[in-house]
Amino acid sequence: MRSRGTLAAFAAYGFWGLSPLYWRLLDSIPAPEQLAHRVLWSVPLIVVVSWLNRGLGTLRGLGPRAWARLTTGGLLLVLNWGVFVWAVTVDRVVEASLGYFMTPLVSVALGVVVLGERLRRVQWLSVGLALAGVVYLTVRFGSLPWVALTLALSFGAYGLFQKWHGGIGPWASLGAEMAWAWPLAAAAVLVWGVTGRGAFVVDPGATTLLLLTGPVTVLPLLWFGVGARRLPLTALGAIQYLNPTMQLAIGVWVFGEAMPPERLFGFGLVWAAIALYLWDLGRGGAPSPGGALARWEDATPGRTSGRFATAADLEDLRDPGGDRPVEEACHAEGVAGGGVDASGPMEAHRAHPTHEERAEGPDVEGGVG
Repeated sequence: MRSRGTLAAFAAYGFWGLSPLYWRLLDSIPAPEQLAHRVLWSVPLIVVVSWLNRGLGTLRGLGPRAWARLTTGGLLLVLNWGVFVWAVTVDRVVEASLGYFMTPLVSVALGVVVLGERLRRVQWLSVGLALAGVVYLTVRFGSLPWVALTLALSFGAYGLFQKWHGGIGPWASLGAEMAWAWPLAAAAVLVWGVTGRGAFVVDPGATTLLLLTGPVTVLPLLWFGVGARRLPLTALGAIQYLNPTMQLAIGVWVFGEAMPPERLFGFGLVWAAIALYLWDLGRGGAPSPGGALARWEDATPGRTSGRFATAADLEDLRDPGGDRPVEEACHAEGVAGGGVDASGPMEAHRAHPTHEERAEGPDVEGGVG
């Protein structure tokens, strides 16, 4: 089981690491058109996978607040996809790789700012080193590495929103997140086709590549799901760096992007931050829950007294419509506080999956590239 999970995780992150080679084949097509086709052809596959895993039923009874969160998550994911595709077409793969190196550290920082998690000294040092790397690159080259920051912040925030999708199957939530984008993508492709500005159908080679954007998006997510179900999060967290490492190598050695010593030094600060983060994570140094995080009381039936509540625990208390505040649900069940405890986006949620998620698989966190 573990070896199969390891193979699947390496396949997923390796696929994402090689993805710039695929998107570069489409560099004659504008990035917005590439993005539209990616949404257009991947969403039907996502819906089919969710249906086969009987996950669509988890969307029944969702309220406006839950749909607003799903839509916001979809906006962040589309932004991430679009910026990455654009970065590949304009020779900024190296900067894109920096964004994916930084993503886990951004997730840690968001946990502190939004969820009130408390970091150990080593974790603060890792976040500080990453920030120093960004500041150095900004000062040295005269502009913010905005591609890297947008990719890291958008995906870090996307992961944060996954914490509030409890009770919704992961594939179903991904399909719901894209529900607003699919008709827009279809309309854009139709308009480009009618006006003769689109490459679809006109160029057989481009048409084939555009049709493949769906499988290229969904296939690594399936592999990631297998790996995430069978591997510890620490192992999965270490393997994820295969993706930006491969992207960096492709950007420098295949696409010929510049990596002067000054830029390498900035990357080195981020790599040092990652090394510290992984070392501390290996020692069991997950961020500590803050004051807003929930602790189960003895009166809570079926729960282990005295431990901090996970995202899945709290979402079990949320009403099916998703409109009941966690705090209200906690107090109703005899729980003090109303936050969640995790060492990063969705980690605690994965550790305690709901019934629907056990049937469907883990949350989708690796949909990058």
